[in-house]
Amino acid sequence: LVAGDEDAFRRLGYDLWLGGNRLCEVIEKGIAPAFADLGLDVKHGRVEIFEERRAIEICTRFLHEMRLLLPPPAADAPLAIGGTAEGDPYTLPTAMVELALREAGWRAESYGTGHPLRTLKAAIETVRPRLFWLSISHVSQRESFVRDFRLLHDAALSRGVALVLGGRGVDHDLRGRLTWAFCADSLTGMVDFAHRLRAASLRALSSAASAPPS
Repeated sequence: LVAGDEDAFRRLGYDLWLGGNRLCEVIEKGIAPAFADLGLDVKHGRVEIFEERRAIEICTRFLHEMRLLLPPPAADAPLAIGGTAEGDPYTLPTAMVELALREAGWRAESYGTGHPLRTLKAAIETVRPRLFWLSISHVSQRESFVRDFRLLHDAALSRGVALVLGGRGVDHDLRGRLTWAFCADSLTGMVDFAHRLRAASLRALSSAASAPPS
């Protein structure tokens, strides 16, 4: 990544995936640790900012390529949407969530970065997904974030939407002040929760279909 060797990066990613790893595992075993180290190198002046930005573009293209390689989700697959809040410009985490959920059979759509929480509330109310994820890498205005997040939570709760949080910005303080259906410590954990949620929904539909008429 630092050298800008896109072909080598792609080969490493494909080797992990074709070796039997889920995409969430490819990201956690390879991509996420690489960018964590890269961020530290930038912070300590060992890597130039342009090299980090170039690496992000390389990874973005790889994620898009993998998205095109996955079979399209079924028309009746559950819908998941998500993104980041205002002041959080990090594009890779939400794109990674979208890719991992699509591999897991969801109609997952990332709405991108930098949304006011009030418009994400409107997205929940309008689109009516089964799952909504909020990727949190950075919180610029903590008090207003906590206040507006309550509106997001209430909209999700009233419509039966599972609200999922994750990201390096979810610290101990935020965990204690926010309410959610699931807070993911890892991408694999989020995908596993999505599997359980989908299985529970299918069981509920099966039970409703087989119940005798009242």
